[in-house]
Amino acid sequence: MRNENPVYIADSLWEGMRAGAVASFLHPLERNEPCLVSLAEVKADEWLMFELNIWPESIQSDEPPPGYFDIDESAFEDAA
Repeated sequence: MRNENPVYIADSLWEGMRAGAVASFLHPLERNEPCLVSLAEVKADEWLMFELNIWPESIQSDEPPPGYFDIDESAFEDAA
């Protein structure tokens, strides 16, 4: 279930969750294949960050301020 607001957790906890997710995405025989491990890492990141909205604490300071991505609709209005 996706959290409405981002949840920031300690980096060590996030890395543990990520490692667990990577392991769950890989079959035991695939763990020695670098390409498949890289793919599982990307899949784990997508699952944690975009599906569950859980992020490592270290990137919290990189968040843009509230309203940063809001669009000024008046810029698209006709001047006529």
